[in-house]
Amino acid sequence: TKETCEWSSSSINIVDSTTFFDGVIFTNLGDGALKIGNKGLVTLKDSVSFYGNNPIDTNGNKKSIARNIICQGVPGGLAQLLANTSSFKEVNGEVSKNKWILADKDYCIISGSLNNEKTLLFTPEIQSITAKGNKDKTGIDVELKGKSLFKCGKLFLLVSLKSQSALNDDITSKEYPLEDVAQTWDDEETVLATILEDDLVKKGVKLSVSVRTETKDGSHQDAEIIGGGKNIVDVEGFGKGGLTTTVLIIIIVVVVVVVLVIVIVLIIVCVYCMHKRSQAEKAESNYQAAGSSNAIESNNWDNTEQPKKKEHSSKHHHKHGKKSSKKHKKEKEM
Repeated sequence: TKETCEWSSSSINIVDSTTFFDGVIFTNLGDGALKIGNKGLVTLKDSVSFYGNNPIDTNGNKKSIARNIICQGVPGGLAQLLANTSSFKEVNGEVSKNKWILADKDYCIISGSLNNEKTLLFTPEIQSITAKGNKDKTGIDVELKGKSLFKCGKLFLLVSLKSQSALNDDITSKEYPLEDVAQTWDDEETVLATILEDDLVKKGVKLSVSVRTETKDGSHQDAEIIGGGKNIVDVEGFGKGGLTTTVLIIIIVVVVVVVLVIVIVLIIVCVYCMHKRSQAEKAESNYQAAGSSNAIESNNWDNTEQPKKKEHSSKHHHKHGKKSSKKHKKEKEM
């Protein structure tokens, strides 16, 4: 069964009478503090305080919801409450945005600054909202973060068609009770929900999702935001197979990185090739220089050896001449 955060019991019941409360503190009344019924009229002075009236769960722990006042008349016997917002506080003494008042919009009359409140039970506040196509592309995953996100049947997700080309008979928006689509809701600060594909939620259609809350008169309005947050967002990643902006950015980054790597590798290869070529040219130049040097040395060697041979030949002829002349002299003497 869904939680509604409603209750019917109380510690004090005012019926068919007029009552003033001054300097009274209503606290630790988990079954409910005050109930105003048929023809009951209650005035709360500013010195009155309500806080810590939380019901107890089965484990003996206080629940996060509270039970302050029931204002519920009957036809012909209205219930009336005169009070200011400052009487409803947190345990630390600060004024609470959550009043925890069940007020019948038809048979309860509220006056004082309390009447200016749009929500009398609790006031959800949204910090952020995201909406993306789920992994299987069967619907939209929505994540809410904020404060006072109670399971009381008062929160709704409004999906709206962004395109203005819809025909008159086409659905342009649809509300989903948060309890019906919530997948994870373990506390009052974070809710994960999934809205499955239907007659409005379709792949390729531009949609937005916003958070709505039920007011004291039963109408729905945009939930309050806190900390510069937002309560509406465009749906991403729910196209007909096209690439999302995020995927495109990732692809572009990868391509740029790959191109840079290729360019760097080419530069390194070119530098290496130029270096090797320079070394080869230097080696060839050294080789040619060495060859020229050897040729010069060889020529020098030949030039120095040739005269010695001639000198040897002349000496040989000279000696041979001497021998011939000696022989010639001996022949004459004989």
